[in-house]
Amino acid sequence: MRRYKELGPMRYIKPSAPAMIATFLLFVIPKNPRQPRSRPLITWREASDRAQWGVMILIGGGMCLAEGCKKSGLSALLVEHLKGLDALPNVLIVFVLCFAASMFTEVTSNTAVSSILLPVVCEMAVAIGVHPLYFAMPVTIGCSFSFMLPAATPPNAIVYELAELTVPKMAKPGFVMNMICVLVEVGMIHALGFPIFGLGTLPAWATPAGSTPTPLAAVGNATGLPVITTSVPTH
Repeated sequence: MRRYKELGPMRYIKPSAPAMIATFLLFVIPKNPRQPRSRPLITWREASDRAQWGVMILIGGGMCLAEGCKKSGLSALLVEHLKGLDALPNVLIVFVLCFAASMFTEVTSNTAVSSILLPVVCEMAVAIGVHPLYFAMPVTIGCSFSFMLPAATPPNAIVYELAELTVPKMAKPGFVMNMICVLVEVGMIHALGFPIFGLGTLPAWATPAGSTPTPLAAVGNATGLPVITTSVPTH
């Protein structure tokens, strides 16, 4: 039996190819194996009547919008504006970044938002003198806070279509959920991030040449929150 790679270059085969092949076979395989000319397992009329076309258009439109933001330079423009946040207190920066990530992910994919924001927030953290994970972890999790618009995620689109909601009815409670999740995320990064991940000191791999790591107290003073210190006994 020939292997797939012997059939030719595979660079054009996307993850959707197996699903499309399986779907195509449903229109080809006869319902009665003993009668090859019998009707297939599913007809186009049945598929067309039962398919959720609205969900498909919403998801596809969201992907197109994400690609449009990237190609048009809108994403790069938003990133440039985010670089001006370094004048704010660190706690407020984390809140703004998480909130911005939760808003961006409403109109573009989680992967696109994280790939755009993470390099910028890590660079900003090093420039300010704090651990890059102090900004990166909340922003990464914030990219999943997409509860407002139906095009944000496939589950949102399914609920929007089946429940026959309107955009305002979905956006209002979704905005409240976004805010609650952002506030919880900001609180948890300070309550657990410092003692567990050691966010109180700029690591050596992120320290610019010729400088010293930022001490724990400096980050605590900058955030205005108490910092938990730990010591490891030596024997």
